[in-house]
Amino acid sequence: MTATPKPETPKSSKAGNSEKWTTYRDKSGEERDCFAELKPVIREIEQGIKDKEETESGTLLYIRETEDGLALTVKKDIPPIPFILPRIQLEIKYVDDEYALQYAEGLPFSSETLAWALQNSFSFEAIKKYIESYRAEAVQSKVNVNIETDDISLPVLFFAVERNCTKTVRFLLELGALPNARTRPYSVPVLGFAIMHAENDLINTTDVVTTLLGLGAPPYDIPKDMWVDFIKAPRVVREPTYEPELGSRTPWCSPPFRAALARTLNLSQRYFLAKTATLKRPSGRAKQVAAAHKVTALLEAPYHLIGQAPATDMVLSRVFGHIALCADTPLVLLYAGPSGHGKTELAKQMGTLMSVDTLVVDCTEMRYETDMFGPKHPYAGSSEGSPLNNYLAQHSGGRSIVFLDEFEKTTDNVRRALLLAFDSGHYRDRRTGRALDCTRTIWVLATNHGTDDIISFYNTHLKDLPPSALSTAPLALLDRTLKRTFTAEMGAPLTGRFTLIVPFFPFTPAEQAVVAHKFILGFADTLRLPIDLRANRLVGHVHLSLQNDGQIAAWLAERGYEEELGARSLQRVVQALVQGKVADSYVEGDEVISEGTNGGPLQRFVLRLSAVEEDGSEIVVRRGGGASVHVRRGEDEVVGGGETPAPIAGPGRDEYVVDGGLCNPD
Repeated sequence: MTATPKPETPKSSKAGNSEKWTTYRDKSGEERDCFAELKPVIREIEQGIKDKEETESGTLLYIRETEDGLALTVKKDIPPIPFILPRIQLEIKYVDDEYALQYAEGLPFSSETLAWALQNSFSFEAIKKYIESYRAEAVQSKVNVNIETDDISLPVLFFAVERNCTKTVRFLLELGALPNARTRPYSVPVLGFAIMHAENDLINTTDVVTTLLGLGAPPYDIPKDMWVDFIKAPRVVREPTYEPELGSRTPWCSPPFRAALARTLNLSQRYFLAKTATLKRPSGRAKQVAAAHKVTALLEAPYHLIGQAPATDMVLSRVFGHIALCADTPLVLLYAGPSGHGKTELAKQMGTLMSVDTLVVDCTEMRYETDMFGPKHPYAGSSEGSPLNNYLAQHSGGRSIVFLDEFEKTTDNVRRALLLAFDSGHYRDRRTGRALDCTRTIWVLATNHGTDDIISFYNTHLKDLPPSALSTAPLALLDRTLKRTFTAEMGAPLTGRFTLIVPFFPFTPAEQAVVAHKFILGFADTLRLPIDLRANRLVGHVHLSLQNDGQIAAWLAERGYEEELGARSLQRVVQALVQGKVADSYVEGDEVISEGTNGGPLQRFVLRLSAVEEDGSEIVVRRGGGASVHVRRGEDEVVGGGETPAPIAGPGRDEYVVDGGLCNPD
């Protein structure tokens, strides 16, 4: 229902240019102003006031729709939110992972045993061995059967997500675990749990979230208004003008859950939710082919790469065709475009997701055939071969990936030596003369040649297109142009052996921000490691949170992105304006850095943008602090909003730190 103000003298909020609030009646029947009730909480959170005496602590304030318009709901006795899963207790003597699961293997397959192993930090190898000791049908018949506890019922996939182990999550999904699984009660989807679970142990769950999305989790399990404009921080209170889609999948998202999502849904996760909504899901046959050839995880590739949707579409289509048809010639892919825009990242992701070894060859020093392959037998040095020669010998007849980086720097001598391997897959080991089978080798060549053609095409045909319209771009026109360019540069014999020329385009401003955020997340993961004096890791046991991560990342991208350098330019600006300032703040003070710190609470640093007169704003690092929102489980809850949550106690804690003002009424 569309909310409309009451016709009788509606009250206005003075936030921005809004004129859209109304009143509600309390239990005594007294009419009270909606915004006036919200105002103290909003102001307190946005201004970072620590003293909460003037706010009615222990009350959940949120706006609901009524037939008369918008009304403020004051709700108490909120049931506990199941972010922390119940402990599974089993009567298994634990000596080590191997012993415990060998004992369990004598019993029928049990989801409870698997959940117990996950909660007790068993290695992925031990868990995989346990599962593979049973027939696939026995596992598949139980992997989606809910584990029943006193408080909640849920499938084992939730325990893999709680462990934050992408390999286990992927393994269970490939066995048939449902990516849209939900709890009972609450009906919380596993995707929502993966996001909200981040505040339990102050961990980064983005890789698990993208793995779930890549293998079928519906993005619409999360309210669309929280991610459709992914640069903006999600609101604790839903936009009054927002209309849920027909068949909405988010009835589960009551105000306590929405508040948790607003605290935990980071920029990278919002981006991949929005990207997933624009991507065409693989067909049933594509999934069948992928499963038959054990490359199901390759379907995740678009969900791990920022931007470059045309490139991933082209590569996946050709790779799956090559695998499905059991082609008897190698696949030769030329990745072309400006530096730092995902060529290396996509090649590495292919190897990781296909579970095959990837050899990276730096072509900057490849002047002669012997530099690439080594001398032929029986010449001096032939017994040593070369990294590429030995890799091809080791993987003869098997699937493998060779990544030739900066291929444009090779000479004609090197390129001629590659012609036969590219064409038929025939090659002889330089050490022994033995014939090798390289027909299943995927060759990926990365080059900056053709960048001018690609950027010109981007500016003319793609720059102003929304993501959903990228498939309409005339990429065939660019392909013809690039073939002419590479024929002139590298010759017709080599260009004719390229199976596919894959263009990589500049990042949009929004994608630039997400790339910057990716580097911040990587830095935060490093800070999270324990202090280790023997390894000279003196900066550690730190939780880094961001006050409005989209705003910070966009600010960094605006100041640091250079088209010719791509992600490398964003990495440099993060190093200069984030890492440097955190390091400076960390070393302030005279207390001695000690490994004993690892046993206490995480040291907490908050990044935010602060207004300055000179150039408008700058990044400021604040140690600790922030506005607190107290949660009394089972009694009351005050909802505030913040970007990147920072609970400051341990699991089961009842205090949270909120770093931003997401309770904006306009």
